[in-house]
Amino acid sequence: MVKSMTGYGREIAAIGETRITVEVRTVNHRFLDLSIKMPKMLLYIEEKIKEQARSFFTRGRIDVMVTIEGEGLVNEPLTLIGIY
Repeated sequence: MVKSMTGYGREIAAIGETRITVEVRTVNHRFLDLSIKMPKMLLYIEEKIKEQARSFFTRGRIDVMVTIEGEGLVNEPLTLIGIY
């Protein structure tokens, strides 16, 4: 059975007046190539995002983009729950 390695997904979460958007794009690639772009304030969870992605993918180019709109989470810690 052939499985497609090309895909796109987006999820938006609202916490108060703050919106967090996570977009994931994947394309076929011989090796696993992860690229994560996010605000500097979230760099402490970058390795956890990579670990989650590695648990699902063994190859392909994966681009993860995280954006935050609003200032409500400036002093709040965020926790990565998991990818399902």
